[in-house]
Amino acid sequence: MNLGNVYRFSYTQSAMQEGNDVLIGSNLARTVSFSFDLTSKTVIDALSMIDGKASLADIIASSGLSDDDVSEFVGLVSLFIDNNVVELFDEKEKAKSAKQIQSVDYERFDRQINLFKHALGSFDQAIDVQNRLDSCKVAIVGLGGCGSYVFYTLSAMGIGSIKSYEFDNVERSNLSRQVLYTHDDIGRPKAEVAEEKGKKISPTTDFIFVNKMILSIEDAVDVFEDVELVICSADNPRPAFFELMNKAAYMTDTPLLYAGSSTTNAVVGPLVIPGSTRCYKCINYVEPTEQFDFVKNIQREYFTTLIDPYNAVSGSLAALEAIKFLTEFDECQIIESTMFFDFSNYEVDKDSNVYSGRCAICSP
Repeated sequence: MNLGNVYRFSYTQSAMQEGNDVLIGSNLARTVSFSFDLTSKTVIDALSMIDGKASLADIIASSGLSDDDVSEFVGLVSLFIDNNVVELFDEKEKAKSAKQIQSVDYERFDRQINLFKHALGSFDQAIDVQNRLDSCKVAIVGLGGCGSYVFYTLSAMGIGSIKSYEFDNVERSNLSRQVLYTHDDIGRPKAEVAEEKGKKISPTTDFIFVNKMILSIEDAVDVFEDVELVICSADNPRPAFFELMNKAAYMTDTPLLYAGSSTTNAVVGPLVIPGSTRCYKCINYVEPTEQFDFVKNIQREYFTTLIDPYNAVSGSLAALEAIKFLTEFDECQIIESTMFFDFSNYEVDKDSNVYSGRCAICSP
């Protein structure tokens, strides 16, 4: 550690004091505890002088520290550095310059870059994540309740390219649960409305909108063309449609993520990766059986029932897991597994080993 360096307390850390114990961190998983029971007031006062202006050497010279105090002060600062409690005063500006990110873009994404920095440890790595987002190409199938939140979140966070598929028009019933649409949009194609609003959310994103229903395997394969990830958030999911998308994913060797909500539940995942995971059909394997006619009638009459908060949770979490997968700033939790959220009691189940076999679609 160079005593000539000037440090400041990190933008991404918070602190709480209980007696002489100080807990530093922005969440429980990344909190570090420091005990100051045996630390002199002189050393504690010296720590308070870390302000982004004075070097460590200047602080030592002006604070009247004894030799033992200096040793303890330097040791504590070293621990602070190791745990990202302090950072070089100009670390952020140097990273911005080195990574050639424009100030206007940095300002736009400042909070999420700080989060990436907190997760990874440096502004260099954090800006790499943001630049990675700017190069990502994603497709979204369905701009309804869940899909509109996926679209909004990915756009706002600066995804480079979003290709969206939607064939419906805006209906009055959509307005209570689909964030992209207003009363002025009733009767208009959802794809057309999203196209207008997308550029207002993210002028740097390349938007492609396709106003059509996906009916064939050829249609499904087109969705996966020239993207890194497809997010299937169709408002009225049907097993046959999901299996169509599943087959197209493995035909094109492109990852596919499923998300949706219904009644009091949100479902996020699975994220299937051709060549690495089982496919959607295998993960959700059900022993074949001949259905009773009344069961078929119930399925035919079923209509998705939900309220907007469920869409907000499922869509936002799907977008988050997609960003984790694309950038690796944190561990994606839904690869080959599904998270079920029951909003009646806030129970969360994660199902990751439903069926151990592989079918003809995903067998290596």
